[in-house]
Amino acid sequence: MRTTRYMNWAVLVAFVSIGLVLPSSVTAETEGLIDIDYPDVGEAKVEVNLVGGVFSLAAKIMQKEEPEVSEFLAKLEAVKVRVYDKAALGERSFDEALEFYKDQLKRRKWEVLVRVKEEHSKVSVYSLTSGDIISGLVVLVQEPEELVVVNLAGEVDGAKLSQIDKVTGVNLDLAELSFKKRKCKH
Repeated sequence: MRTTRYMNWAVLVAFVSIGLVLPSSVTAETEGLIDIDYPDVGEAKVEVNLVGGVFSLAAKIMQKEEPEVSEFLAKLEAVKVRVYDKAALGERSFDEALEFYKDQLKRRKWEVLVRVKEEHSKVSVYSLTSGDIISGLVVLVQEPEELVVVNLAGEVDGAKLSQIDKVTGVNLDLAELSFKKRKCKH
């Protein structure tokens, strides 16, 4: 199941690795990007760094079959994903890693959109806004065996976030997460 989720990302990464994408103007200072690499730990189990022209290429490829996904992708500048397992963190805990990301987001004035705590998992969604535009989105998912960090930068249309699961297999439907949050409190 998780393999399928990452398979779609692998196809997009293949475009980058075979040189079908022009050099990117996305830098560390790009609004909406965070320092996604957790310092002084082992290698992430999954590392995705999609930047620049890959999104316009993917948008063109998907335009006929998935026009809404195409429109969503065309406005992105970067998508970065890291998946850490317990072995990669060594002696550090997932909670310590989450604090690293939460502190960074708090210092840079990101807003918490959703927090869901269940018995064996935690999900937090943060946004960075400029006026009415979401310029960055970070999703932190802690499960018993792994920590997933997703960072989207660019013009992120909150109403179309559910479209990203057609590319990634990751459901970012905030309305659904909000419903789960209310349901968990009862």
